[in-house]
Amino acid sequence: GLGLPWLIYTVGIGFKPYHELENDHILESILIMAGVLLIFLVLMVSTNFVLLKWHADLFIFLYILYIAFAIGQVFTNVA
Repeated sequence: GLGLPWLIYTVGIGFKPYHELENDHILESILIMAGVLLIFLVLMVSTNFVLLKWHADLFIFLYILYIAFAIGQVFTNVA
C-alpha cells in the first residue's frame, strides 16, 4: 500500500535513510497484530477455511478496540 509513496519520498530526498519515524509502543501493536493473526488461524482451521459472518463481526470489533487502544496511546502516552 505504501510502496510507491515511500519510493517517491526516498528518491526525492536522495536515497538518504529516514530516521524520524517514532517507534514508541510499537511492540504492543505488534503483539496485538500477532494475537489477531493467531485468532484468525484458529478460526480458519476450526471451520475448514470457511469465513462466517460472525468472524467478520469479531474482527470488526477487534479493529475498533485496537483503534481505541491506539488513540489512547497517543493521548495518554502510556500503553
